Amino acid sequence: MTKYLTNPNIYDMIKQDFVTKHFVSTTQVRRVENLLLVRREKGIPPCSRLTSGLVGMTCVVTESKGDKMALQLLENIGLTNKEAELYELLLQLGEVPAQDIIKKSGLKRATAYKVLYSLEQKGLISKKDIKKIIHFRPEPPTELLNMAEAKFKGLERAKSDLKAILPEMLSNYTLTVERPVVTTFEGVGGLKTIYEDTIKEGKPIFAILQVSEIEPDLHEWLEKTYIKQRVKNNIPAKVIVSSGGFASKYVQKDEKALRETRMVSSEKFPFSHEVDIYGDKIAFINYKKGEKLIGVVITHPQISRTMKAWFDLAWAGAERL
Repeated sequence: MTKYLTNPNIYDMIKQDFVTKHFVSTTQVRRVENLLLVRREKGIPPCSRLTSGLVGMTCVVTESKGDKMALQLLENIGLTNKEAELYELLLQLGEVPAQDIIKKSGLKRATAYKVLYSLEQKGLISKKDIKKIIHFRPEPPTELLNMAEAKFKGLERAKSDLKAILPEMLSNYTLTVERPVVTTFEGVGGLKTIYEDTIKEGKPIFAILQVSEIEPDLHEWLEKTYIKQRVKNNIPAKVIVSSGGFASKYVQKDEKALRETRMVSSEKFPFSHEVDIYGDKIAFINYKKGEKLIGVVITHPQISRTMKAWFDLAWAGAERL
């Protein structure tokens, strides 16, 4: 964007290129000289090329992809377009009086000072008086990396804070809008996210499930990681499990897994999937081996209470072990 400032001879190169490519008169040569001189004195880019037509000469300026990318990167880390342009300009000029910056940038005096003081507050430039004249100088570009890291950390904190208040916000949303929030998850990773959410919710879990046909990788993770995390967070579970497969071993681990289980006949009650009721949420999980792994979480207090009442009814009718 400002590389032309370090190579004034480029103006003469542009003029020579135009003269050699076009049959021009002495008057046209003077027009070319005047056009480039004005641009040079104002500190604005020379033409990438000059074109000549019936209506006179046209100055074409092409901004390089690198310049656009640099500007975009500076704006991405929190600079405005004018701040990015002035900072790049100062990198080219070094320490200079404020008046030189205003002249080179083409900005109005008030606007230029506003942008310069903003850059100073962000730690990208510094100011000092030399013989009662305000000078500005750029700080090393490494400060941009510090800005980027600070912004990233700020976004991470905001994300963490949002996660903390999201349950309450969702609850308010469902109460006022009166419609459930439905979220779908797929694959082993998606199902793990659902189970991890049951821990984040921190409420007792009421589940109906089968343990005879579980996707192997997910089953290993549930046994070695999830149950331990749930126990560590002191989250109890009540489970109705259909017989068959690992059901008997599953029940034997109840005390260690902070769980109370009742078994029902898989012939009378052929559960295929898992249903978890926790807090204001109900999760429907298909982890059956050989089938598409998919889970659906519904968030709605009234639906959750109804499903909990349905579970209590099933629990009362299940065989006590």
